[in-house]
Amino acid sequence: MIALIYIIKAVEELNTGFHDGEYLDGALFSIILALGTLFTSYTLTRARSWTLFSKPIRGIIADYGAAFSILLFTLVPFIGRLKEPSITRLPAPDSFHPTIPRNWLVSFWILPGWAVAASIIPAMAMTLLFYFDHNVSSLLTQRSEFKLKKPSAYHWDFLILGFITLICGLLGIPPGNGLIPQAPLHTRSLAKIKQKSDGSDYIVSVLESRISGLTQSVLIGLTMLSPGLWILRQIPRAVLAGLFLFMVKMFFFFFFKKKNFFFFFEKTKVFFLEVYFFFFF
Repeated sequence: MIALIYIIKAVEELNTGFHDGEYLDGALFSIILALGTLFTSYTLTRARSWTLFSKPIRGIIADYGAAFSILLFTLVPFIGRLKEPSITRLPAPDSFHPTIPRNWLVSFWILPGWAVAASIIPAMAMTLLFYFDHNVSSLLTQRSEFKLKKPSAYHWDFLILGFITLICGLLGIPPGNGLIPQAPLHTRSLAKIKQKSDGSDYIVSVLESRISGLTQSVLIGLTMLSPGLWILRQIPRAVLAGLFLFMVKMFFFFFFKKKNFFFFFEKTKVFFLEVYFFFFF
């Protein structure tokens, strides 16, 4: 489902330019930017298999391949005559505030009773989706091949996720979770990887630290400041579409390995059995 959402969103981003024939050049240029972001990200993330550069440099390129691609294809439309096509960029306000005139806190206490009751249905659907997404991504992140030493914290993770979802609801903003394939990629980027004689990779160990996750969250928060919002406004939406397609590629990379596919199949059965017993027993 998550991969399908990424594909649909990427197609929507690229399709907007074809609605108006006046900007056909921009629409075609957007496709080039999206495909360029996709293929460059994929190529750079495979840098560990290169023979060019030293091993530490190849590791940095592989870990930050997607970021390098976003930076590259954000700068491309500013080069020479490439400035001419009209492309859409990410919409972002000048400062961190609601995009419509309202208070930060949603006035949920004025809702009629029927609206509160009706909201239970989408709330249950979102709960099941988040439970499934977070549980499977956590299990994928802590697979035995990563050789993790620190124990898991499933209940703590779900508690924090619940509080975050509650706060997002009170502020009237969409709750965000989507951890596939970002979480497994994060663990892999912290791994010490070596190659076997047949060229395949194997993981020696993983640097288990909260610093990288905390730093990532802080950097995301800093994008809400005025300089960060200005940078976001420079990113073409086509580059974002290319990133979505790259995430789909990595999703299939993780799930359609033989070992991971059967792992996912078994965990999916367990999930639906838990849902069945929760509602009917």
